[in-house]
Amino acid sequence: MNKLDVAARKSQRLNKNVLNVFILKFMASLKRQPARKSGIYAYPTVFKLLSALFSLNKREGWLFLRELQAAGLIKLIPAHGVRILAEVDENGRKVEGKD
Repeated sequence: MNKLDVAARKSQRLNKNVLNVFILKFMASLKRQPARKSGIYAYPTVFKLLSALFSLNKREGWLFLRELQAAGLIKLIPAHGVRILAEVDENGRKVEGKD
């Protein structure tokens, strides 16, 4: 294995760690926000949070939310908001048995 391969793997691990920190921070902050009785967090609240935490615009926010939905952490409810489906551990991974 050459130095370039080692550097590439290290960079991939770093990118995953950064993404995990983003996921953790977002999920923890979202839980502190007021939700409806149905457990849905309104889109304006979610986008305001994404803007305040990560300086994401609406387009980037949608991309981030779709990635979280693909990972099974949240569900996007059309015209309503976001529902949390799973807990996240300190590594930003889905905790089994929650959903």
